[in-house]
Amino acid sequence: MKTYDFKPSVLEIEIKTLGKNKRSTRIFPAAHRTTFFELLFVEDGRGNFKIDFQDVTLGAGDIFVILPNQVCEFDFSDSYQGKMILFTYNFFAISENDASFLYSSEFLSLANPSRTVNTDVNSAKKIFSLLENELQSAKDIYQSTVCQSLLRVLLLQCERKFHQTTKPLTANIAKEFFNLVEKNFTAKRNIDFYVGQMGVSENRLAKEVKSACNLTLKTYINNRLLLEAKRLLRFDTLSAKEIAFNLGFDDTSNFSNWFKKQTGKTPLQFKHKKA
Repeated sequence: MKTYDFKPSVLEIEIKTLGKNKRSTRIFPAAHRTTFFELLFVEDGRGNFKIDFQDVTLGAGDIFVILPNQVCEFDFSDSYQGKMILFTYNFFAISENDASFLYSSEFLSLANPSRTVNTDVNSAKKIFSLLENELQSAKDIYQSTVCQSLLRVLLLQCERKFHQTTKPLTANIAKEFFNLVEKNFTAKRNIDFYVGQMGVSENRLAKEVKSACNLTLKTYINNRLLLEAKRLLRFDTLSAKEIAFNLGFDDTSNFSNWFKKQTGKTPLQFKHKKA
C-alpha cells in the first residue's frame, strides 16, 4: 500500500475538488495512507468512504477528518461533490497554541471513531472559497499566515460543533494517554510504562480512560495494535514475519496466536478475506 508524503511545497496546504465530473482527478488510489491531514467537505449529494475498515457516509454539510497514517478508500463516484483540504502538522503548528490545539482537539483525535460534524453548507463554502482564492493568488509574505488563519477558523468551528453534538473528553489525562499510546503502541504494551510516563496512579488513569471511551487500559492499547496489524495485513505486501517484527512481536508464531485470539482468524485468513 502506498503511503503519500506531502509534495515539496513552500506552503504545505492544498485544496482538491472531489465528486461530480471529477472521476479523472483520482488524487489517491482506492486504498492509501498519508503522512498529513485530509479534511473532507461534502457540499452536495452523498459520498461513501471507508476509513480503517469502517464505512463512513457523508452528506451535504458534513466535514470529516482523516488523520495521518489512517487507511482511506475514497468514493470516486458522481453521487456527490465537495472539496478536500490537505495540510501538514508543520504548516498548522506555527505557534505553541496551534500545536496544543492539534494535540488536544477531540475532532482530530483518533480516540473518537466518528470524526464528523455537520456544518452550515454556505458558511463552510465561504471559508473554502476564501482559502482556495488565497492559494491561487500571487505569493507574498502574508499568504502562509492568511491560509493558516482560515484553516484555524474552520478547525475551531468543527471543534465547537463536535462538542455541541458529542460528549467531550473532559479529562486531559485521557487525552494524554491516547496520544502517548499513538506514539508507543508497537514498542510499549505494558500499562506500567504509560503510568510511569504520565506520573499518575494506574487507578486514576484507568478511571479517566474508562470514562472517556468505555475501555480498559489494556483493551485500548490492544485495539490500537490490532488496528495496525489489520492495516498491514490487508493493504501491505509485507510478510507475516515482517509484520510481526514491525509490531514488536518476538516471532511470527506469537503474532499469529495473538491475532487469532483477537479476531478468531489467522493473519493469513484475514489477509485474504474479501472486504
